[in-house]
Amino acid sequence: MKLAKLSLAAIVVAGLMTSSFAADTLADAFKEGKISGELRAWYIDRDKDLANSSSDIFLTGMQLRYNTGTFYGLSLGFTTQTSAAPFADDEAKEVFGTNQNDDLYGSGTQLSEAYVNYTIGKTTAKIGRQFIKTPLIGSSTSRMITQSFEGALITNTDLPDTSVMVGAVTKFQDRADGDGGVGQFEELNKDHDYAYTAMVINKSIPNVELTFQYLTFDDDSKGSTASSRIQGYEDYYFEAEYTNKYNNFDYGIAANYLYTDWKHYEEATMYGVKLNLGYGNFKTYVAYSSISDDAGNKGVKAGLGGGAQPNYVKGKQVRVGTYSSDTSGYTVDANYNFKQIGLTAGARYTQLDVASKAANQNDQSITDFYGSYKFIGALKGLETELLYTILGDESAETAAAGTGKGEELWFKANYKF
Repeated sequence: MKLAKLSLAAIVVAGLMTSSFAADTLADAFKEGKISGELRAWYIDRDKDLANSSSDIFLTGMQLRYNTGTFYGLSLGFTTQTSAAPFADDEAKEVFGTNQNDDLYGSGTQLSEAYVNYTIGKTTAKIGRQFIKTPLIGSSTSRMITQSFEGALITNTDLPDTSVMVGAVTKFQDRADGDGGVGQFEELNKDHDYAYTAMVINKSIPNVELTFQYLTFDDDSKGSTASSRIQGYEDYYFEAEYTNKYNNFDYGIAANYLYTDWKHYEEATMYGVKLNLGYGNFKTYVAYSSISDDAGNKGVKAGLGGGAQPNYVKGKQVRVGTYSSDTSGYTVDANYNFKQIGLTAGARYTQLDVASKAANQNDQSITDFYGSYKFIGALKGLETELLYTILGDESAETAAAGTGKGEELWFKANYKF
């Protein structure tokens, strides 16, 4: 991280001599800053066959952002996040807390973004706490608190139709801390190792986007056994996507490949394909993916953060088993956007077949019915979402067979300002 700080300092010095700037003075950069945010009210009702896994919870939250204007290519950004569950009883805290591998329950406030952004020519450096969205590093937005990272990213677009990014992640902020509060920024492992990444996106072929990303994370040496330590790995991800349009028809096909080279387990691979079709406001897609079997039963490692979801096969909210060893599956989705009234409605079906008994996972089906409504006029900025999910557990081969069955209802009201 010291190298990143020195590099940024050198860039700033050079930029003060050569860059154009938007604000006349540093004071103007702060005066021209913009404040934005989002108010949230969510209700979730979960009913599952597994013991002590059914309850409901009401959550309120807020994101508040401030971004300064630009002064000689330099700007600052800050985002605070707040979450509260004012009526949660002990049952709700248990079901929606980390004891059930969930992290909806957690009250408090966190400064999730605090970064320096500097641009000189076609190179941008962003250092500090920040939300990240790449195939292998992703801040999940599916819960009240968005995950965040601390680190440095440098992006360059000098090459025609090409974006090159390199970076390091030093800490991670999860959605909850497991003790009733929001997530804190923690080291990635007990050795305080960093994760390093490089990514290239190329659009030189008409209608084609090619993406390659590399991610490496060192092994955690602390822990009495290998299974009790955070395992190191190297991820290699490649995706090719083609999209086009003919009159009112739009269509596309994409394929991706993920290779995980574990430090102490056999390597694992995932490949997937996705076909998109649409006519006007109607959109649909079908996707298939397959994950190799490996003796260590680690499956593939989908990078850092819950937002790292490169598998095309997944439910709207529930992603159970989509990266387990020896798993194949498919997803079918169809939706329609009623633009005149601001309503979008759709349905999605996901089927997962888990062949590896060691994975201790059952074959799974996920059926989603979803919709969203964007208000206009005096209520512009307000959006509501409704999601009803049916979870099926079709395996009878494990002692836990059937415990994955259940239903979930999610209602979200978000106001952006």
